[in-house]
Amino acid sequence: MTARSYSQKFVHSARVRVTFLGAFVAACASEPPPPIEVHVVVVDEEKEPIKGAELVTPNGGILATTDARGRAVFLHAGRVGAASSIQVRCPVGFRSPSEPLVIRRMQAVVSVPPEYAAKCNHLRHKLVIAIRAEGGSDLPVLHLGREVARTDASGSAHVLVDGNVRDRVELVLSTAGPENSRLHPQNPSGVFDVAEHDDIAVFDVKFTRDAPPPLPRRIRRLGPRPM
Repeated sequence: MTARSYSQKFVHSARVRVTFLGAFVAACASEPPPPIEVHVVVVDEEKEPIKGAELVTPNGGILATTDARGRAVFLHAGRVGAASSIQVRCPVGFRSPSEPLVIRRMQAVVSVPPEYAAKCNHLRHKLVIAIRAEGGSDLPVLHLGREVARTDASGSAHVLVDGNVRDRVELVLSTAGPENSRLHPQNPSGVFDVAEHDDIAVFDVKFTRDAPPPLPRRIRRLGPRPM
């Protein structure tokens, strides 16, 4: 083998090694970094933890379920900048968020796991309606024609409603009966909506009462009085 042939063979071998090394480096660079741990905290309107909320992938798979502390942990794979949508499916009795969580990887290696928050709203809430009927003692409080409370001597009463969010409740202070015929207004009503949280509402009515009709005057008879 001549010196020239040996030199050409060495250059070709070096090129092959460089090409292989470049391909190896490119392959290593294209490999995604290892998955990172992601934490999700799910609470209700009062910031109380929700147990049993599921984190669901777009294809319906369940990544994790929240524990008694309202926490769930899962692994998020992908390159830096990659994002994925996770739907929070709340347990029975709660309304799930309409928008998914967007989980985005910001770094290849993280020392503190990223944490995301979601909220499950109760489907039912309590509404306390405080009735203040000035001048309206001992009046029935009606809901759908049924007596649910009665005002006391001061005209006060309370009604507790346990209903679905946005339910509408109408109460009527009944003035039926001849003993209340002079009360005004007659049969006043109030309409109240169940809010997205436990709430208190006031049904405030001021009654007036017509003056009683005057007693008939006694007619004096004219003429001689009997002895």
